[in-house]
Amino acid sequence: VKDNLLMGAYGTKSNEIVNNRISFVLKIFPKLESLFSQRANSLSGGERRMLSLASGLMSDKRVLLIDEPALGLAPLVIEQIYETIYKLKKEKYTILLVEENLDRVLEVADHIYLLNSGKIVFSGDVKEFEKNLDSFNQYFGIWEDYMDTVVQVLASGVTLGSLYAVSSI
Repeated sequence: VKDNLLMGAYGTKSNEIVNNRISFVLKIFPKLESLFSQRANSLSGGERRMLSLASGLMSDKRVLLIDEPALGLAPLVIEQIYETIYKLKKEKYTILLVEENLDRVLEVADHIYLLNSGKIVFSGDVKEFEKNLDSFNQYFGIWEDYMDTVVQVLASGVTLGSLYAVSSI
């Protein structure tokens, strides 16, 4: 775990900065501290997801790409991951998020871009998107009840501290 975190800080010349980044990520993911000397391949799926996010944060960049953070994880771990995404948004991180669970994305996103065959068919804030959800269901010929399982959402914060969602079917 420690080695993976240090790889995330590759290129950082100052040990002080690296140590500060480790302290920062361990505050966000306190469970990783107890796993510090463990091999990454022995971690559970949720622990690996936390480690990959923590490793990305080690670079001290303000833009993160997070791909399917909830895929295959237990509900409790998913809750923890989304709490972390929300915290990072509050810390003014720009986030590019690929996620199938539309409800989860709508909880954190600020703006939605809806794509169909690579073309933007909607651009607006989350409230506007939710208000027009029925018309999107008709447009794509799907039911709202299982929209979560067929919609892939790409969310990115273009403004620091914002999360924009692009939904594609």
